[in-house]
Amino acid sequence: MAPKRKRQRPAATLYYKRRIIISAEGAKTEPTYFKSLNNLQSIAYIYCISGKDKADPLNVLNRMKRYLERNPLKGQDMAWVVVDKDDRTEDMFVPLSIWANENAHYGFALSNPAFEFWLLLHYEEGKGINSKSHCLERLRKFLPHYNKILSPNQFDKEGVCKAIRRAKELSLYETGDWSRRIGTTTVYKLLINIFNNKTV
Repeated sequence: MAPKRKRQRPAATLYYKRRIIISAEGAKTEPTYFKSLNNLQSIAYIYCISGKDKADPLNVLNRMKRYLERNPLKGQDMAWVVVDKDDRTEDMFVPLSIWANENAHYGFALSNPAFEFWLLLHYEEGKGINSKSHCLERLRKFLPHYNKILSPNQFDKEGVCKAIRRAKELSLYETGDWSRRIGTTTVYKLLINIFNNKTV
């Protein structure tokens, strides 16, 4: 009787989860928010670059460039810079816009007046915002103790989807690469990529 042949196991297939690298202006709020999205979806792995340099748009961009020199993007990976308009002049955002247009895998998201406006859109329509202080006042109706610190589980997918829809509606009449009107944000474009258009 011929000896039984051992069954060969199929070679393991390594699954590469695409990365979305984010360099954000804030040292607390934005990293906590974006990292929490890893718990809401499995399309991509979100990684936020930390840095101690001055939080202005050019430094946020340069932090990303230094990271990419050491860790190039692969496949469908993406790199995004996320900043606030605050009271800055538009010429401060030109280098970020130029960089983002160099590569289809690069992106630039701006919130006007601040990232807190994007957070506000998880709870309400965000209409009538006229300053950063006004935005914070409205946000604290939903997050009474907000002070740049978020809980890792502060937001759910339903809230994110509402924020995407509301931001798209507010940006209907925007032109160019960033939000020029107070009370607008292009962070929704990043979120659409994070969720790979599956939820919007």
